[in-house]
Amino acid sequence: MSSIGDIMSKMADALIEGCESLTEDGDVFDMVDQCATLRIERDEHYSINDYESDGRISDYVRYRDPRCPRPDGFSGRAVKIQVDQSGYVWWEPYDDAAGYTDSSGAQHFDRWDELAPNKRASEQARVTDLIRDGFLLVGVILSERVIDSRGAEHWVEVGSDWVGGCDSVYPGLTLELFENATYGS
Repeated sequence: MSSIGDIMSKMADALIEGCESLTEDGDVFDMVDQCATLRIERDEHYSINDYESDGRISDYVRYRDPRCPRPDGFSGRAVKIQVDQSGYVWWEPYDDAAGYTDSSGAQHFDRWDELAPNKRASEQARVTDLIRDGFLLVGVILSERVIDSRGAEHWVEVGSDWVGGCDSVYPGLTLELFENATYGS
């Protein structure tokens, strides 16, 4: 016979696994009489310029401008990124690109110019996606199955939690949103 602790541990593992399965907009984690639904929307309130960690971008420039000079305050590291068929922006990479903490707890940062070319290319691709697609507004909506006075089943929202300014959806985020939707933030 399993102990209460073993049962609780298995339930917690199932909950974590269920939350980790929430990766795309509309994904549902069904829990008998409750369900959690992941919602992902474009976040119109955040810009890459809101975060120092992503560098900064210039104003949008149309291709009609033949000179396309580098904007004031942008160094030789700045890169033109095509936004759409009509224009581009300049992106100035941040100074401390790839930070890490060693075993002693000391923090180290690689300078952008010292990063391997493949790291620079992958970071530029990530930033390009942020510029083109924007940040995400991510939410988990918790619903409960109820039966009305006529005996019909319905789903009723009983909690939700949202966070904006996300550049991706990851398992720890969905689990935290689920916990906040369930227990309050």
